[in-house]
Amino acid sequence: MSLSNNRIYCGYWIVVAGFVTQFVAVGMANYVVGSFMIPMIEEFGWSRAEFSASRSIGQIVMAFTGFIIGAHIDRYGGRPFIVVGAFILAAATFSLGSINNLVQWWIINGVILTMGAAMIGNLVINVSLGKWFVERRGRAVAIAGMGISLGGIMLPPIATWLVDIFGWRESWRILGLITVLVTLPMAVLVRRRPEDYRLHPDGKSQEEMDSGHGDAAKADFEKSMTRAQAMRTSSFYFLVLAFGLFQISITTMLIQTTPLMTDAGYSRFVASTMISIASVPAFLSKPFWGDLIDKYNPKKLAALGAAISGFSVIMIVYSVAYQLDMLVYAGS
Repeated sequence: MSLSNNRIYCGYWIVVAGFVTQFVAVGMANYVVGSFMIPMIEEFGWSRAEFSASRSIGQIVMAFTGFIIGAHIDRYGGRPFIVVGAFILAAATFSLGSINNLVQWWIINGVILTMGAAMIGNLVINVSLGKWFVERRGRAVAIAGMGISLGGIMLPPIATWLVDIFGWRESWRILGLITVLVTLPMAVLVRRRPEDYRLHPDGKSQEEMDSGHGDAAKADFEKSMTRAQAMRTSSFYFLVLAFGLFQISITTMLIQTTPLMTDAGYSRFVASTMISIASVPAFLSKPFWGDLIDKYNPKKLAALGAAISGFSVIMIVYSVAYQLDMLVYAGS
């Protein structure tokens, strides 16, 4: 672990903050939603399509929120966004316990909650980490991203237990309180860029920079683009399309897995733990993928990951329909 003046490099604290904030952001936006679907649609008489529409709205809101705040992260750093986002996300989550109609669900869950999640999620964190790490950027982003997978391991069974014990309204309120208590302190750990603190990317000392070990950071800066420059390239739009479609498929799986399995005769607890099981390999493999990204072509690795995920979703749907438990676990 790199030290500067006997202090831990600030970049590592941003990794910790990113781990926690992404655990909460993706957890509240995606992982817990499936646990609430059946009790909420039974009470209100909604269809599953109407319930799930909130997350479709959320994908659109996420894109626009990212576009808007992305222009200001470089200028202000991630801390103010995490502070504001923590309050928005917590207030929205808490307020879901008081909704009485479908429009309220769409607005609070689809719009407001998503805005809060975007402001504390991977966009803000990954931009911040990109400034603090160059040579080990892939690993830093991957370790912070392990928080997403940990959310998948822990939150579905916890949310299902809360709903079964306290009811869906009180459970949303409990999750809202947890959100602000866990997320807000992480803002203190986030810094804008190492140069503001007379530090260098990857925790390198001035002596290391003078001896040529900072060449990777210099090369990365020379190849970097502004947002306006990136938006004038076709690659930017292909990336947005590819990762957008990939995110839609993952979100659909997270929301629909619990109802799909309970329809097939599995208990709510078994169905919720299936998402947890699916998140374990993702949690354990993220550092490995991070190392690969630092060494190999990210495009080929992204294509491989998407292909594996797509095949797994097909396997889960098929195996649940035929009650093939071993294939359900294998696909997960």
